[in-house]
Amino acid sequence: MPQSNHPATSRRYATRMVAVVSVVAAWALVGWVARLGVDAYLLLGVPIVVLFQRVVAKRPLRELWVYAAPPFVLGARGWAIAAIVAILPGDDLAHALAAHAHAAVIGWDLCALAGAVGVAYALVNLRRDRLRTGIGYSALALGCGALAITVAALARGRSPLIAPARIASFARDLLLYLPVTFVIEEVAFRGAFDSFAGTRAVTGPLAFGTAAFSATVWGLWHWPLMPDPWHATVAVRLIAAHLPVGVFLALSWRSGGTLLWPALAHALIDAWRNAVLN
Repeated sequence: MPQSNHPATSRRYATRMVAVVSVVAAWALVGWVARLGVDAYLLLGVPIVVLFQRVVAKRPLRELWVYAAPPFVLGARGWAIAAIVAILPGDDLAHALAAHAHAAVIGWDLCALAGAVGVAYALVNLRRDRLRTGIGYSALALGCGALAITVAALARGRSPLIAPARIASFARDLLLYLPVTFVIEEVAFRGAFDSFAGTRAVTGPLAFGTAAFSATVWGLWHWPLMPDPWHATVAVRLIAAHLPVGVFLALSWRSGGTLLWPALAHALIDAWRNAVLN
C-alpha cells in the first residue's frame, strides 16, 4: 500500500515524534541531574518503557519483542530456550550477589535474566518469510558498527581484530548483551519508540525519515553518558556514530518483525567494541 501524504497523517507522525522526544529528553535530563552511571541510566529506562508502551502507545508489552505479537505462549521448547539463555545471566547475577555488587549491577543482571524470556518468545515466533530482510538489515547495521570500531581502533594504534586472548570475554559479553537488550536500550528505541513514531514500511521517504528520526534520538540519548557533554561537537559526534547503525536497526526490526535481529547486531557491536577498545 502506498504511503499517505495526507496532512492528517503527517500531523499524526509529528505528534508521535514530539511524544518520543519529550520522553527521551526527560530520561536524559534525569540521568544528567542525578549523575547516574551507565547501569543506573539504562535501568531507569525499564519503568519508562513499560509506562510508555502501556499508557502512551497503548500496546501490550509483548509487542516490544515481536511486531503484532501473538498471545504470550512459550511452550516446552520456548521455556527450554529461555532456560539455556538464562544460564550466563544467572551465573553473573550469583557472582554479583556474592560480591555484594552495586545495586545497579545486580539490576542489570536481573534485566539480562528476564530478557532470556524475551529471546525465547522472539525465537518461538520467528517468521521464516521475513528472515532474509530482517537479517539483511541487521547485517548492514553490524557493518556500520564494525566500520566505526575499526576507525576508532586504528586511530588508537590498535588492531580492529579480536585478539585470541579476548575471544572468551567477547563471547561472554555477547551472551549477556543479547538478552539484556530485550529489557533495556534496544527494546526502548526499536521496540517502543520506533514502533510508535515510525512506520512498518522499510522503503520510501517516510520509512527512512522515521528510521533516521529514531536513530538520531537514540544517539542523542547517550548525551548524559559522555565525558564532555557540553562540548560544542558532542551532538554531532553522537549522531554521526549512531545514525547509520540506528537506521538499519530500525529497518531490521520493521522488516523482520522481531527484536531478535537488531538485538543480535547491537550485542555483537558492543561485545566487539569491548574486546577491541576497552
